[in-house]
Amino acid sequence: MNRRYNVEEINKWYSDLPWLRGSNFLPSNVVNRLDMYQTYKSDEHLKTSDIELALHEEIGFNTVRLWLDFDCYYLEKDKYLKILDEYISLCAKHNQLVMIVLTHEEDLPYDTFKAKELGEQKKYYNHFNRDYPLYYMMVPRKKHYLEFEETRDIFLEMIDVVVNKYKNDKRIIAWNIYNEPGITLKEKAIPLLELLFDKVRKINPIQPLSADIWRDVDEKGIPYCLEERKALELSDFISFHSYNKYPAFVRKIEALEKHNRPIIVTEWLQRINHNNVEDIYPYLAKKRIGSYCWGFVDGDTFTNEPWENLWKEIEDNPNYDYDFSKWQHNLFRRNLHPYIPKEIDLIKKINKKVT
Repeated sequence: MNRRYNVEEINKWYSDLPWLRGSNFLPSNVVNRLDMYQTYKSDEHLKTSDIELALHEEIGFNTVRLWLDFDCYYLEKDKYLKILDEYISLCAKHNQLVMIVLTHEEDLPYDTFKAKELGEQKKYYNHFNRDYPLYYMMVPRKKHYLEFEETRDIFLEMIDVVVNKYKNDKRIIAWNIYNEPGITLKEKAIPLLELLFDKVRKINPIQPLSADIWRDVDEKGIPYCLEERKALELSDFISFHSYNKYPAFVRKIEALEKHNRPIIVTEWLQRINHNNVEDIYPYLAKKRIGSYCWGFVDGDTFTNEPWENLWKEIEDNPNYDYDFSKWQHNLFRRNLHPYIPKEIDLIKKINKKVT
């Protein structure tokens, strides 16, 4: 649609869907998203994805969230687009609808743009293989690809090419325009949000659009920061993140329900902070709130490990209520056995009951 859906239109779209439940998907043998989409070892990664998406379907999941990777587009455009399509086709083979994330602020360049290197990717053996000391020191200097003269047009070309290719494709359920706007760019994300929503709407896709609300909201469901207010204002449906404990998780949803638009949680599951399957998943099913947990099979992204800042918090306050005996994310071990069998039993039981 070339404009924002009104309340009636977007609720009709959502009511015609099955209850959406799935994960943010990367195959377990990739180190990062560039590794997922580059031609280097792509056959291995796709073979692993085929096996793991079959398991995704087996437990009753029906959707995945896939993220684009600009560096891969920049470095090997045609090959990247072919591999992206192979992932979408694999998802369809296993009856998984796809939500595509167009952009995000993770791992952005700093003062100058330098494309990431293809080939074997370095493992740091921490959450998402980040060089955390450098990451946290350099965050204020980060820039989006749209801010660099040498990448702006190429980034917009990527959006144009991908959205035009899949704008009428029923395998694609929605366009997640922007993941966590402002997490490093702060209010600089606002013009980027406006630009990207406008560009995609002019392409006139059949799928609705959203950008994620990832911080807290007030009792009326209004985000506290300007960039997330803009995300809410532009979105057709509400997509949000919450790694909070159950009471705070519920409070956020109850506040967001006041907008009378469908709600989909595009990131959740943080056992270390007591954001658990046994609490959250039955609630999401009962409320028919779309669900994308973080991670599926434990792997080379090491997202079973906690965020680095949690280690710092527990060092400063050993009595903080974190449970480091548990994985942070992911549902299955690398051998495809459940991390916690009772979790998977519960997920299967619920998925059999809902439509």
